[in-house]
Amino acid sequence: MEHKRITARDVLSKTVSFPSDEAQARLSHLVGLDGHIKALTRDLRLIFDPQMVDAWSKRHYRSLLPVAELVKDAVPLIIFEGDVGTGKTALAETIGQQIAIDGDYGVHLVKMSTRVRGTGYVGEMGTLLAESFKHIEGIWAKEAEPIIFVIDEADSLLTARASEQHHHEDKSGVNTILQHLDEFRRSAAQIGVIAITNRVGILDPAVRRRATSVFKFERPNEHQRHELLQRLFDSALSDEDISLLVTASNPKTDGSEVRIPLTYSDLTLRFAIPAIREAAWRDGKLDAQSLAKALEFLVPTPCMSDLVG
Repeated sequence: MEHKRITARDVLSKTVSFPSDEAQARLSHLVGLDGHIKALTRDLRLIFDPQMVDAWSKRHYRSLLPVAELVKDAVPLIIFEGDVGTGKTALAETIGQQIAIDGDYGVHLVKMSTRVRGTGYVGEMGTLLAESFKHIEGIWAKEAEPIIFVIDEADSLLTARASEQHHHEDKSGVNTILQHLDEFRRSAAQIGVIAITNRVGILDPAVRRRATSVFKFERPNEHQRHELLQRLFDSALSDEDISLLVTASNPKTDGSEVRIPLTYSDLTLRFAIPAIREAAWRDGKLDAQSLAKALEFLVPTPCMSDLVG
């Protein structure tokens, strides 16, 4: 049977453009990430317009500081690390909205699928990755506006090359990505790469060294859980009800150890949405006591480190 080779179009998403009302709605629902949004907007805007650094240096010091040259020469790679359900992908998919608004220009987003890995044909993954990066450059050349290139589940592509489990094909893939990241640094193309991982420790050291910044995503603390639950239930629950749910969502003690906290997706997908479905099905109001009881029995999503032997 003839093998149909996968192409870059098969592993890259359709281009999403900003600003858009849908992206604004999604961005506004992100809770507890205000600091990340502000810092990420700064870093990506400086990647897209490195002349901002030149202008700053000359405006304040009447010369181009040597360190300013280092900032301009940095690899346009940003790493998101943290557990599943902490908002990494949601922020990567919507940050273009904030940049478009602040910069007053169009921004475009393309995601790479994990289908790029494991094609089973020697030499194919490296070729496919190279084609994908070239395709991204082609989009920039066509649009002449900044591109955010998201590599989700980056640990599946960028595992340390020294790993005993690393095959030749995997090493070729890492080398290809590193090569194109370095080319982006020297290129005039306005392309920023966001690599998302649940297991930053297994990323190749050369990848981690190249990152211009690393954003760590944590599970929500008490204040963030309060804000999230308040946004989710709005006027359906009183402030007293929300406080009750926040207390019920505190990490539980298992013997002498405190269990890990719930994630944002635990509270949204595994708690709030089922609660609304149940209330709508029985056509009744939400009951804070019942919701609190459900939260007490909700088991947090395990840490990725706990799932890897």
